[in-house]
Amino acid sequence: MGAFGPNCFWYWLYENYPPNILWCEERLCSLVVTPFNTWTNLAYLIVAIYAWNKTRGHPNALFRFFSQGLFWVGFSSLVYHASLNFFTQIFDFFGMYLFSFLLIMFNFERMGKWPTGAAGKRRFWMWVCG
Repeated sequence: MGAFGPNCFWYWLYENYPPNILWCEERLCSLVVTPFNTWTNLAYLIVAIYAWNKTRGHPNALFRFFSQGLFWVGFSSLVYHASLNFFTQIFDFFGMYLFSFLLIMFNFERMGKWPTGAAGKRRFWMWVCG
């Protein structure tokens, strides 16, 4: 594989819509531009499957949502590091925000300071998207 250039799969998006953060891994001319950063996200997907299996049927909806949060942070980061452009970087940030605020929400819920039902869902999405 040669250097990342005009004949590469994701080059047009990278050149026209570059990410504003570049990690230190060398960019490759491949379907997966930064392989190490991409494949390390498989751990999130594996843990998401494990967590989903363990929390199925759990009475607390937050525990069931945790596996989905793990999945989204892993999947969105995998897509970003594979393609390395501004659009998928936004997708990656969304996954990180979703997961981070999910952890914050867990702690507020443990303290009894998080609203239940639709009000709790609205507040969560306002935090993630706000």
